Amino acid sequence: MPGEPARPDTALDLGGDWQCLPVELELEDAPAGSVEDVLIATVGSNPAALQWWPLRWPAIPELDRPRYEGGDAGVEVTLNCRRLFMEDPSDDHTVYIHVQSQDLQRANRLANRIGRHIIGEPQYV
Repeated sequence: MPGEPARPDTALDLGGDWQCLPVELELEDAPAGSVEDVLIATVGSNPAALQWWPLRWPAIPELDRPRYEGGDAGVEVTLNCRRLFMEDPSDDHTVYIHVQSQDLQRANRLANRIGRHIIGEPQYV
């Protein structure tokens, strides 16, 4: 209902065509897995993004990379679009690993740890 706070366990029914409605919701300290399914069900085939900021990247001694935390440490999932800022609509999702421009080795290592690899060129470096 308008005027009531949204709860992570409740899909938000906005009714009608709300594709052009920009919505931003910030949750601090939400447990992993608590909002993802609700977000996917709510947005349907519309573009959306889910971001985790800021994160702390651990040190990687074998790559000579120190521990890092700051504005460029994050993970972002774009739903139903293939570019940041919800551009290039698609039927799939894209995961972005945000690191400092001099830290691309870290992004590759993080992708490899979950059995994946970087599929595109760095953006906004």
